[in-house]
Amino acid sequence: MLGKRIREARERKGLKQVDLAKLTGLANSTICDIEKDRIKPSIDSLAKIAEAMELPISYFIPSRYENNVRRFPNDHTARLDATGTE
Repeated sequence: MLGKRIREARERKGLKQVDLAKLTGLANSTICDIEKDRIKPSIDSLAKIAEAMELPISYFIPSRYENNVRRFPNDHTARLDATGTE
């Protein structure tokens, strides 16, 4: 699940795994393993990934409101908050 979010965010940003690896200082194989959910990133690694993609780290952390809409920053479509209202 986390790996899928990271992969989708990376692809939406137009980055290849090797690009994300260079931006974060992580090995390309590490990015690959994270995206395939073979390994879980440390908080430090997740912070580097989030910073490289200009997203808050919270974007990648599942919450109990998993079914609510999550959007990228600057996406001007409606977003539900924790209460389920816009």
